[in-house]
Amino acid sequence: MLGTSQNLTRAMRTLADLASRNPASLDDAFAAADAVAAPRDISATAIRISAVGVYDQNGTIVAKVCSGAQRNGVARVVGESLGAPPSAFAKDKGRYLLVEARMPYVPMLRILPGLSVTFTRSFPWPVRRGTTQNGDVEVVLPGGKVCA
Repeated sequence: MLGTSQNLTRAMRTLADLASRNPASLDDAFAAADAVAAPRDISATAIRISAVGVYDQNGTIVAKVCSGAQRNGVARVVGESLGAPPSAFAKDKGRYLLVEARMPYVPMLRILPGLSVTFTRSFPWPVRRGTTQNGDVEVVLPGGKVCA
């Protein structure tokens, strides 16, 4: 179980880092995450990636979704408020990615048949490469638009 948790963590960090480089498609990033998680199969894991913009609203710093992508789940809604951003990104017009995963754990050996665990991960990640429009460098996820 601990190995599965660690594999999921490494896979999501890999996905975040590759997505932060502003790819035209996320297919290769998802494939890389699948490979990093091996031998655990994470192909059915609900994953969502959000490009997030940070805004100063009357003296309060808030994070909002600018674009999103998903695999086996529902992407966050554009414009959705995420509340206060992590302190590393808490500046007006800051940008970052948020990668979230939810994976039910299925033991390889079913010794404890009633065991039910769901691993969840949520990582804010800095943008490595992207475009500059209305603030810091940002990633625009496939099919999305730049932050306002």
